[in-house]
Amino acid sequence: MDKRKVLSKLLPMIVLVSLSIAAGVTGAAVIHSMQLENPIKTPVVEGGITENLDQGAKEVSFTNNGEADVFLRVAFAQSWIAQDGTVLPNHIVDASGQSLPLAVPSLSLDGNWESGEDGWYYYKKVLPGSVSGIQDRSTEKLVRGVDFIDLSGIEDQRYQNAEYKFHFTMEIVQSSDDWNVSLKAVRRLFDRDISVTPDNWDNNKYGCSINWNVDSGKN
Repeated sequence: MDKRKVLSKLLPMIVLVSLSIAAGVTGAAVIHSMQLENPIKTPVVEGGITENLDQGAKEVSFTNNGEADVFLRVAFAQSWIAQDGTVLPNHIVDASGQSLPLAVPSLSLDGNWESGEDGWYYYKKVLPGSVSGIQDRSTEKLVRGVDFIDLSGIEDQRYQNAEYKFHFTMEIVQSSDDWNVSLKAVRRLFDRDISVTPDNWDNNKYGCSINWNVDSGKN
């Protein structure tokens, strides 16, 4: 029996995965924390993060480490942790009253990532699970680098030895071979009405580009 077809009949579900990367301004340290909610005994739905922090690079992509195919969206936040544990914002106000960010990530939104303008970044492909037989189960890079301003000129000295943190939250919804099931799952759990191009989901869902209709979302 085709295992993937069996999976497509099971109820879709959502798994929230929270991961944090802590990267120093001059060095790099990685801290991961993960919380999984998987109350239904269906095929494993599990996400992961892949980062390259070598030689100053800060590149981030995401993986499907589970069995089932999924839809994916990601949000992130930034903060600075002072030596005394105080959480500092990622911006300062200059003499003119203008708010300036201390760290600005370089995002890759010209491929299969789309900004939802609701704080989420949506992946425009189904991310295959292990049952698909597809070897490459990673997204394209969402973050290609982080640019920092010169901290030496900042009045608040707490930033000089603070640790910069990049926090990611993933939300993934199991996709089904049945388009109507997938549509209802995304509508209920992501509050989005999706469509695909070309319109041949039943024949080749991995080749479809997902239109998240971010301008007409219900958020």
